[in-house]
Amino acid sequence: MLLFVGISFADTQKVPSYEAIPLQVSITDPTLDHEPVRLSPVRIPTIYLDDHLLIFSTPCDNSILTIINENGNTEFSVTIPGRSSTLLLPTYLSGDYCIQIMCGHFRFRGYIVL
Repeated sequence: MLLFVGISFADTQKVPSYEAIPLQVSITDPTLDHEPVRLSPVRIPTIYLDDHLLIFSTPCDNSILTIINENGNTEFSVTIPGRSSTLLLPTYLSGDYCIQIMCGHFRFRGYIVL
């Protein structure tokens, strides 16, 4: 019996260290004056974290990204520029944080460790 053990070229390449950020969705205050809520399902952004680099595989153009510490205080906030596929977070951020993306009347929240 012959047993072949093969390693493909792809197996020898460095595996990306990207970590997907699971996000939950909620509606911000529905009493605020926003455009009507669509009846179609909400498309939750797909975001990955590689050290302090956020990688957007789903567009989040002109949304507000906020990093909130364990005490509920905002540590960093920025408007995500249009057509951005990445965003570098400040290197002074270190620890456990809540990441929040405000897009219209939807809020996407998840947790990251930097």
